[in-house]
Amino acid sequence: MALDVAARMTGTERLGGCAVVAAAALEPASYKKCDEAPTPMILIAGTRDVVVPAERVRETAAALVRRNPGCGAEVHEFDKEHAMVKSQPEAEALMRFWSKTLTLPRPKASDYGEDVIEVTS
Repeated sequence: MALDVAARMTGTERLGGCAVVAAAALEPASYKKCDEAPTPMILIAGTRDVVVPAERVRETAAALVRRNPGCGAEVHEFDKEHAMVKSQPEAEALMRFWSKTLTLPRPKASDYGEDVIEVTS
């Protein structure tokens, strides 16, 4: 569900990011072409997952990129069955993704008062 919602959240409604674990789109072909900024996504797949095979996860990522070539749909595969995150390498992949996608806005001089001047190069 989160995957399909995030896939449709673009432009000004774009989310900071979406992590998808052991899941794939139900109908990846239904994604319509979009030129607005997409929600970045990370898709975690298990190479031994028989419920949601890694191939379906890769197909989902490919559909997201076809929909919008600017889409950052990263697929990370791990030697596991159908399960939530339970290893350090999986957690590290998620942390790297979040560190790239969730950034705090840079403060502006005006945030500190009208008498503060911002000097930029």
